Amino acid sequence: MRFEKILYKNYLVLNEEAFSSDRDCTLLSISPPNSKIPFYNLNLPAGYTCPFADKCLSKADVETGKIKEGEKGEDEYRCYAASQEAVYPAVRKQRHNNFDLLLSKKTADEMADLIVDSIQTQIPRREKIFRIHSSGDFYNMQYLQAWIKVAERMPDIKFYAYTKSIPYWVNLKDQIPGNLILTASLGSRHDDLIMQNNLKYSVVVFSQEQAENYVLPKYWQEKLGREKGLVIDHDDHMAYENNEPFALLIHGVQPKGTEAAAALKKLGGIGGKSSYSKKKR
Repeated sequence: MRFEKILYKNYLVLNEEAFSSDRDCTLLSISPPNSKIPFYNLNLPAGYTCPFADKCLSKADVETGKIKEGEKGEDEYRCYAASQEAVYPAVRKQRHNNFDLLLSKKTADEMADLIVDSIQTQIPRREKIFRIHSSGDFYNMQYLQAWIKVAERMPDIKFYAYTKSIPYWVNLKDQIPGNLILTASLGSRHDDLIMQNNLKYSVVVFSQEQAENYVLPKYWQEKLGREKGLVIDHDDHMAYENNEPFALLIHGVQPKGTEAAAALKKLGGIGGKSSYSKKKR
């Protein structure tokens, strides 16, 4: 538990602010930068808003916080964001409140209005990069359409997101503006669409060696001029700057006795090499 408190200390500060009496509860709660995520970001409940998650699928019970997940294979792992919600009820409440506000909107335009108002009210104008979802995903097509509209209305901000909602991305691919940068998260129920459409993607690895020995698909071999090897991203820059597949080291709290937990321990635990860098870009 000591390590978990270190890991989530930034969220404790966030949640004291998120439910202060003077907060406008008609707006989405925007999370400020911290040692893990270097940019302002919007979060939704893990699992509940992830319709195509597979290897990482985990949910924290709305009332108790108990983690609910299916049987996981040896290459599977627990969602980092779900672990946060299990430990801290305020985090869980904040994300579900955001989800409820979005669900109350009937159209993509209404959702976009809410998102734009929330961003403009809560983040400084100097901020030029915004992460969509350090928790949660595009839970339906209309919601992704809303973010397309947000990016179009706010062209000076670079929005980026990891997503397993590949079918929605593929269907709307031609509508996505240049300042909305998506990275497919390998381990979805539609990984085949990632490869068929040559989408930029990230993959969670358990070691440096696994990243170095990762064999790239033929399209990326030809594009990058190498047969194998992924760069490990520690600060999200590969997600919003580069256009090539990359790796993320296993992180978060993993179930005891799993390969993911053993890999995390070998890497140095929650606060070791597996973590995002504390240096902000």
